[in-house]
Amino acid sequence: MASIFKRKQSPMFYAAFKGADGKRVYRSTGTKVKREAQAIAVDWEREEEKLRNSYSSKHRVVAEIVAKIGRLANEGELSEAHARKAVSDIYQHYSGQELKIHTIKEWLWEWSKTHSPTESFAATESRNRSIRHVLEALGKKAEKRLDLITTEDLEEVKAWLAVQKARGGRTVKKSTQNHKLGHLRGAFREAFDRGKISRNVAAPIKNFPPTDSEIIGEFDHEELVALINAAEGEWKAGIILAAHTGLRRENIIRLKWTEVALPEKQLHVRLVKQRDGKKPKVGSIPLTKDAFNVVSQQVGKNEIYVFDELSTLKGSDPNNRFNKIMALAKVPKRKTLQGGVEVKRSFHSLRHTFTSLLANHDIAPEIRQELTGHTSSEIHQVYTHLGEDVLREAIGKIPSLEKS
Repeated sequence: MASIFKRKQSPMFYAAFKGADGKRVYRSTGTKVKREAQAIAVDWEREEEKLRNSYSSKHRVVAEIVAKIGRLANEGELSEAHARKAVSDIYQHYSGQELKIHTIKEWLWEWSKTHSPTESFAATESRNRSIRHVLEALGKKAEKRLDLITTEDLEEVKAWLAVQKARGGRTVKKSTQNHKLGHLRGAFREAFDRGKISRNVAAPIKNFPPTDSEIIGEFDHEELVALINAAEGEWKAGIILAAHTGLRRENIIRLKWTEVALPEKQLHVRLVKQRDGKKPKVGSIPLTKDAFNVVSQQVGKNEIYVFDELSTLKGSDPNNRFNKIMALAKVPKRKTLQGGVEVKRSFHSLRHTFTSLLANHDIAPEIRQELTGHTSSEIHQVYTHLGEDVLREAIGKIPSLEKS
């Protein structure tokens, strides 16, 4: 029972009462009035008793859970589901939160979902494609508990990727597979950081040596004209815009009206494929006459996107459609240059074509880098003052495709 007393060195009453741990506690009440001191001591002891009862209740519940598991084990009926539920119940009892036990498959999709709102459509598609291939490589192991995944399991995924075949039977490039391994490491690194696994099992997984990297080629003027003539609808406009702005395919097909300043004949585009951790770069690109015309012709078709039809394309559709245009135009996907160097051509080659058009008209490297958004950190620091007039003068030197 709570009591009060005085010490010789203090005029204040002290309280003596039983703490939650069962030990006697001594504390100054801060008052010289005996009645007030006694009331304070009683209140303190009541609070400690409540706390002690709370502890007893929690321990009693946990003891009951453990006892139940023990009975099941003795009867030979203990299953993984029983054990998992017991751990989950104990965790929830003490933390007040549900213990989410993910499978590998569940975690990979949850990890992807949490990142999607802060990135471009292309980045989300790329990551989801990587997840689908990782799950395919894991097979039935994808349904294992996340905390049971091993480095050996992930090495098997890497081995599967090494011999993965694309459409037509071609082995997928190592640079593409390294991109998937990067997503794999990112998913398990975050699982480790968030305490869902006790060890970062993906840390030892290294990239493939980039021995099969290909050189991306450009289109010459005749090939560019052939592509435009073979294209139909918005593809024709998209090809012209790409060749005269250097924008990547994703920026073209997802171009929004909020990024277009028609009165100023200029685009202000948030460039895709920016490095992680870097501040997103917005490219300001003056429009040539050809580019301005093809954008103007899209007014009124879609309230959000410049290209109503192209904006609906997903996954590999844009790549497959452009390959068909190349075939119709009789523009080969691969070309051997002088010296025997073989290059590959795709929609991305329009970006290289844009850069070459500028270079062929003696546009300085720093201006080309500013227009394409390919600026290195050093160049960016030196040339951040490049004005619109300089960029517009450079764009004006690109030859028109209208009468070709």
